[in-house]
Amino acid sequence: MKFIKPIMYAGLISVMLAGCGTANNNDRFTSDDNKPLGVRYNPTDNRDGANNMNDGIGVNDNRNDGFGTNVNTRNNDNMGNNNNDRNIDLADDVADEVVSLKEVDDASVLVTNRNAYVAVKLSNQGNNEMSKDVQKKIDRKVRETKHNFDNVYISENPDFYDRMRGYGNDIRNGRPIGGFFDEFSNTVQRVFPNAR
Repeated sequence: MKFIKPIMYAGLISVMLAGCGTANNNDRFTSDDNKPLGVRYNPTDNRDGANNMNDGIGVNDNRNDGFGTNVNTRNNDNMGNNNNDRNIDLADDVADEVVSLKEVDDASVLVTNRNAYVAVKLSNQGNNEMSKDVQKKIDRKVRETKHNFDNVYISENPDFYDRMRGYGNDIRNGRPIGGFFDEFSNTVQRVFPNAR
C-alpha cells in the first residue's frame, strides 16, 4: 500500500504535466497571419481568397502628385501591411525607357508585385508640375515594357524622387528590403493618398 500511493501520485502528476504541455497549441503555426517577413517572401496561403488581386490601389483624383489608371475602389486601407505586397524590386530597364522621353531628365522605378512606382525629375526645371500629356506618355512607356503592370503611379515630387533613388541604391547595394518596406509604404501612401 505504501508503494501504490507514490506511483499513483507520480502517474497523476505526469498526466497533468502532459496535459498542460499542449496548451501552447504550437504557436509558431497558428493562423494569426503574423508570418515571418523576409526578403522577397511570398506566402502561399490565400487569406482573403484574392491573392494577386489589385487591393484597391489605383484611384486617381487627377491631382499632379500621382497618376493611376486603374479605378478599382475596393477601399482596402491595409496598404503595405499585406504580406503579399512585401516584394520590392528595382526596375532600371523601365526607368531607362522613361528617361528616353524628352520631358524627363531622370527617373527611378520600384516595383511591388504588379505595381510600378515611378519617380521622375522633369527636364523643365522652371515648371515643377507634370502635365496630363507627360503623365500619359510616361504611363504608356512604363506599360510598354515586358513587366505587364496592373497599376502605374507617377510623381514628380522632389522628396519622393530622392527617396526612390535612395531605395534604389539600397537595393543595388544588397541591403535587405525588409528594413525599409514600412518606410516605403508610408512614403507611397503620403505621395499617393487616394491610392487605396
